[in-house]
Amino acid sequence: MRRRRRVEIWMEQLMAFLQKHWQFTIIGCGLLIFIGALLNWRWVCEFDHRRVRPFAFDTLVHDFFGDQGYRFLMGISGLVIILCGLVFLFLS
Repeated sequence: MRRRRRVEIWMEQLMAFLQKHWQFTIIGCGLLIFIGALLNWRWVCEFDHRRVRPFAFDTLVHDFFGDQGYRFLMGISGLVIILCGLVFLFLS
């Protein structure tokens, strides 16, 4: 029972921090995607051929540039997310 209460207190503190500084969550997600693209993590860089959408941007990039182009697109996407989080952080 005591351990559960400590976890609840910790989660309340974490949620209060994230509500106040939500920009860090955006930056963390961008870092995760960018690092995944750098290290070629399968869940970030593998193009899913089962859900191909004919005119989607990621499908077009994969068709024209292949797997490396798709990996590059994911790395750039991670950087854009990081930059957005930093902009939100400095504007608030």
